[in-house]
Amino acid sequence: MDRKRLREATFRRVRDYDYYLRVYRDLEAALPPGSPLVRALGDRLGQNLELVFRLLQIRFADMPIVAAWRAFATGGPRDRAYCIELLESVLDPAFRDAVVPLLEAYHRLPPPEDGPYRPDPRRGPARIMELAVSDDVELAAIARQTARLVWPEHPPIPAAAEETEMDPKIIERVFLFEGVDAFEESNVDDLVALAQISREERYRRGDVIYREGDEAGALYVVIEGRVVCTRGGREVLRVEKRDTFGQTSVLDGGRRPVTAVVASDEARVLAIDRHDLLALIADRPELLRGIFNAVTRHLRDILDGVGVEAQEQHRALERSVG
Repeated sequence: MDRKRLREATFRRVRDYDYYLRVYRDLEAALPPGSPLVRALGDRLGQNLELVFRLLQIRFADMPIVAAWRAFATGGPRDRAYCIELLESVLDPAFRDAVVPLLEAYHRLPPPEDGPYRPDPRRGPARIMELAVSDDVELAAIARQTARLVWPEHPPIPAAAEETEMDPKIIERVFLFEGVDAFEESNVDDLVALAQISREERYRRGDVIYREGDEAGALYVVIEGRVVCTRGGREVLRVEKRDTFGQTSVLDGGRRPVTAVVASDEARVLAIDRHDLLALIADRPELLRGIFNAVTRHLRDILDGVGVEAQEQHRALERSVG
């Protein structure tokens, strides 16, 4: 790539980051925490800024530009200061004046109280309208679904906006993953991939989703209702909306250690087939971290429950002999 084209490509990514950052700040203030649209914008911001650094690395091949980016993105204030200092020392004035202010306003830092990136929630509807007609098909579909959920009577979707080719059910499932602990650190592209391999299942009170000793066929996410997991007839875990269950045996390939029974009048779950999930994890290993965290939380809940039950039994015994 010649130097002129490299410069143009870098500035194009800088402009994209600048635009998305303004939109991100407004929607971050206007929408509930963890909104899929805000998460999607955060993903786009990270992708654009990383590309800026990779393009700069081509231009300054002898400098640790990409290493500085990794330190900036994952480190603390000292790492970010080092990265900015490095760029200030190697960039020409035009590049420096374009890039450094963006790093100082980095989207993963708290929003500024003044300046061009100060958030204004009043601009939220207008920002959603902008994104609803974006060339980014995934972002546009998520923006439209956000509008329908936040403003169900009068969603701010431009009348001329054409529907995207994305399956509406896929987008709906992406929103169902919102707030699920196992996937809270996943980017929206990962959530879309999970939505594509999941299926919805409906149950009634007393239905058995799987039994102790069954082969592990799927991981489950509770959309509505409540499920209890029992072992030897004793309840060991209770899961509700936005909880996952069944992940332990899905990961290790063993038999189900518990029986999962619906404990509410109705229940809706998303089932993710084991083979599809493992294939997805092979391509996106970062998904494992969230699933392991969910397993750890469930183990802690089970151990806490055992501790509480043992204490209650001990107190009952003391009362009976006292």
